[in-house]
Amino acid sequence: MGLLNKFKKEKNGNIQRTQEKSPYQLLFSKTKDDKVQLDFYDGKANFKQFYDTTRLIINRKIQIKNTILTEALISYYSENDAIMINKDGQEFGRRVQYEKILMDVDTNLLQRNSNYCNYVMKNLLNKERVDEYLKRGLQENSEQPCGNYVGGVRTINNGYRKVFDPIVGKMVHESLEMKQKREEDRERQEQQKQDNISKRKSEIERLQREIEDMQK
Repeated sequence: MGLLNKFKKEKNGNIQRTQEKSPYQLLFSKTKDDKVQLDFYDGKANFKQFYDTTRLIINRKIQIKNTILTEALISYYSENDAIMINKDGQEFGRRVQYEKILMDVDTNLLQRNSNYCNYVMKNLLNKERVDEYLKRGLQENSEQPCGNYVGGVRTINNGYRKVFDPIVGKMVHESLEMKQKREEDRERQEQQKQDNISKRKSEIERLQREIEDMQK
């Protein structure tokens, strides 16, 4: 058994390696509000990226210019992450730390074609890539306006390729929703700045009191 199980003998006596199991796994489910949820596991994930599973919840379709985009929630986690429940019975942790994105993909093909799904999940929706686009979306004068639009996938020359429509990106970037999100982010950063100032002032006051006590 063991190693020998990975091989089989043909009628002519030759040894042939059996087909190995795909390193990618896709689990379909439905959320409580009946939305399609996809959990894509990458068995070849680089340990340095600190996640091996991408979760995608498909919300709705919206049209911008002549392009139909899919609004979705996305999160990244490790298959070995414990499912954490708070005292109210609600889940928390990386699995449910969602970001809202807009993408130009065929959601039907995403569920029917494994090659297409693998490309979308591993390339278009790579966490580092998505984080970079969302970061640009929070910049008022971004060199590449995009809002929360991360591009899409097209079949080009019999292969899949990532695409990005700069006109769509600019329109999403200038949407009311993204303007409000950038304003909220500025307020959050300002509050964080004030909190840090208060914390440092308190620390300075504490040290000053210690110095005064030592001088008595």
